[in-house]
Amino acid sequence: MSIKNRIKQLFPLVMCLSIITACSNDSNEQVISKKKESTKLKSGNFVLQIKTPTEVRMGDKFELEGSIKYIGEKETYLLHGSKDIHFVITNVHGQNIDDDTAYAGVGMETKLKTGDVLSEKEGYKINKKGTYNIAVITSFDESVSGDIEDGKRVQMKINGLKLIVK
Repeated sequence: MSIKNRIKQLFPLVMCLSIITACSNDSNEQVISKKKESTKLKSGNFVLQIKTPTEVRMGDKFELEGSIKYIGEKETYLLHGSKDIHFVITNVHGQNIDDDTAYAGVGMETKLKTGDVLSEKEGYKINKKGTYNIAVITSFDESVSGDIEDGKRVQMKINGLKLIVK
């Protein structure tokens, strides 16, 4: 049997399978981008990097990721609370939709060398379609001795990140 005849025989089968596959997709299912947006902000000896999804499906769990990288040259101490990075999600009316509260400092101390990174991930689920705003806030003291008395306050805030819930 020639290749041309074999192709003629298989063509209807391939077409049927293609049509069945295309029709089997649930018409209510939306394909949501898994793309994450990355945003960086430098302040003094630190770089705050945030990774946020741009779109999520209503009711699906998603994560916001943040990291603080030390880029200074000398060892230092980070004096901070129990959370280093705070994520705040608001709706179009400015109403906070999550319970993430700013934790007060609890006397935690982390020794850092050049290139060290502190990372946090927070999981969320939004049950209403719409466009949401994400703000990210970090606040801590940097001290070369580990003593709060010689600490220098570092505050960074990233605003304007958008999240679409479909």
